[in-house]
Amino acid sequence: MVRHDRVARLGLLGKELAAHRLLILAHRRPHLRLRFPLPVPCLSARHHRHRLLPDGGGARVRVHHAARRDPRRAESGSRCRELDAGDARDRHGAYRGIARARPDPCDEHLRAAFVRGGDLTMAGPLAQEHGYLGASIEDGRVISYPDEIPLEEALRGAVLYDLTGALYRFVSGDRSGSFVEALSASKRLAVGSCTFSAVLAGDGTLVSIPLIIRGGEQEYVLVDAAGRREVLRSWMDVIAGMEAGGIPVFSGVTVEEADPLLVPLLLCGARARELISDYSADQPLPSPGSVAAIAFDGVPCVLAHLDLLPCDSFLVFVPPTFSARLFRSFLSFGYTSPQGHASLSQAISKLPWADLLVREDRVRVDARTLASWGLLRPEADFIGARGLKDIR
Repeated sequence: MVRHDRVARLGLLGKELAAHRLLILAHRRPHLRLRFPLPVPCLSARHHRHRLLPDGGGARVRVHHAARRDPRRAESGSRCRELDAGDARDRHGAYRGIARARPDPCDEHLRAAFVRGGDLTMAGPLAQEHGYLGASIEDGRVISYPDEIPLEEALRGAVLYDLTGALYRFVSGDRSGSFVEALSASKRLAVGSCTFSAVLAGDGTLVSIPLIIRGGEQEYVLVDAAGRREVLRSWMDVIAGMEAGGIPVFSGVTVEEADPLLVPLLLCGARARELISDYSADQPLPSPGSVAAIAFDGVPCVLAHLDLLPCDSFLVFVPPTFSARLFRSFLSFGYTSPQGHASLSQAISKLPWADLLVREDRVRVDARTLASWGLLRPEADFIGARGLKDIR
């Protein structure tokens, strides 16, 4: 339950999301609750309808979704607003202030179906949905689905990835800006912006290239689905624990896993913008490198429009309680293809810096190359700047 005095302490985005949740709790709107009975569950997500039918002996469940879009969706009242520095004035920020209701428990019959269907672990709030689709899951990540189409073909429409299992961390606190600017060699971020960034070790070698999002004055989110994500995780812990004269360098900074806050869903492809626009017809989408607060059919979310990529890509952060509903809603568009992390690795391999992210040894790359990719700022005030000068 969210208390009104807590809402008063939140930043703009946090207030918006918490206000939506308070409204839901106060009025208990039926269309914002997931309650689907067996044996043929059905969920109506505003204007789309999705049927879940048992497959044979019940070991798997197949999703049938409507491919035709209802024209009334444009009247659903979705809102999209870009964030700016003046919008986040408090210390708690957006992500910390998200109100989390308890998700609906998985039905025991469906849990049993997962077990009979194979070695599927409960990978986040969407594990049930991935089970319906017969996903192969390893280490908490969806690796693939049985009916995936080739990536090149899927990108002609929109590809949907659940990034659960990637490095996904939330950085907050009084000195969070100093921490991230020391960690990141790329441009400094204004509130409501995002970019891919080079992260360097002290000797100037490359640690990884994560996406960094600034959602408030003192809140950042880092996402990394590439092969060096665990190296980055360890390096972040090292930097967070640095001391000078026995005093923590970044005291007051909290680095934590962001999985309990919001579910990250990546939409990319030639028609990704068209899909997102269907939910926000009354407002322009955030420009590449920007972040917006948007309500997807009444569900408050955070939308990041990624830059430096070859095709339109949007990262949608969804409250866990409503992640299944929006996942199905996205799939109701006939041109949307769900794909796993094996496909995502293939997509990452097309980036200019992809070869650096699959190596397990020390990665040396010179400053001119990093700058040509837009991953390096001119100021030499980040960790590894001195060592980078010696790399040719």
